[in-house]
Amino acid sequence: MTRRKENILILIGTLTLVLLLTLWRTSKLTMQEDTGPLPEGQRSMKPVDLYVGPDVKHSIDRLVTAFELAHGVQIKKTSLSTPLDPKIPLPELNSSVLFLMSIGQKPLLNQIESSWTETVVLTNLATAVEQKEQLVLIHFPENQADPNVIEVVKYLSATNQAYYLYSGKIE
Repeated sequence: MTRRKENILILIGTLTLVLLLTLWRTSKLTMQEDTGPLPEGQRSMKPVDLYVGPDVKHSIDRLVTAFELAHGVQIKKTSLSTPLDPKIPLPELNSSVLFLMSIGQKPLLNQIESSWTETVVLTNLATAVEQKEQLVLIHFPENQADPNVIEVVKYLSATNQAYYLYSGKIE
C-alpha cells in the first residue's frame, strides 16, 4: 500500500470516528428524560427550553448565544405569539422550562401553577421602566428546577444582561 493510500484511509477513519461521536453525543442530549433535580455537583446535559414573550424576543438573541458559548449549555428559544392566545396550550411544563416576559404579559400564562418561582429582572434602570414593562423570569422553584435553568436565570438577571434586555424600554 502506498503512502498516499495510507493517509487517505487514516483521514477517512478519523472523519468517520468524529462523525460517530458527534451523532452519539447529540442523541444522548436529546434522549434525556426529565428526572428532576440532579445530585449536587452533577451537571445536566439537558437543554433549557426558553419561551420568550413578544416584547423581549429581539433583545434576547445575543444573550442566548453568549450564554451558550460561555457555559456550554444549549438553549432552545421559542418566541411566544403576539398577543398570547389563551386557547393555544403551552408546551409541556417541566423543570427545564423557563419563561421570560414582561409583567404585563404574565396573566396570560394561566396554565402555570402558583408554585412556580418568579424572578424579576431588576436593575437601577427598572424604576425608569413602567411596572407592566418590567421583565420577569418564571421557572420551577430553585430546588426542583434543572441546574441549567437556574444558571440561565442568574445570568439573565445580572445587571449587565438586564441593562441590555431593558435597552429598548428606557425612556
